[in-house]
Amino acid sequence: MIDKVLTRILLDNINKLDKYQDLLKNVFKSSITDFDAIEQQHFYRKYLKILYDKDELIILLKEAINMHQQFPQDIISLEYICRIYCEQNILGENFPDIDITQFYECLLKLNKESEIAAVTKAIYLKKIK
Repeated sequence: MIDKVLTRILLDNINKLDKYQDLLKNVFKSSITDFDAIEQQHFYRKYLKILYDKDELIILLKEAINMHQQFPQDIISLEYICRIYCEQNILGENFPDIDITQFYECLLKLNKESEIAAVTKAIYLKKIK
């Protein structure tokens, strides 16, 4: 109950809380399972953004995959997965072993115009040649 109230307060003031990103991340993480589906999806989006802003890419990837499994029609999680894949490959970093094709294909099905899905597909196809 406290997490729900704290989450709502933090969410209402998110633009004023740059220096409290760790607190916000922890509250969102603990509360994404306590809400109804619509609120949970909304908090998941905020949580993924915080993880991205903090450059916690491995956790972000795991949580984005979890979000995609819970909300398969939501494109935000797929966009983060593709974005991380692109950035890590462009930087020459090792990327965790996942089948990226399932994610960019799913994103393209949901949004035919998705630039990040198209770039991810191009990077993947170039990489496997």
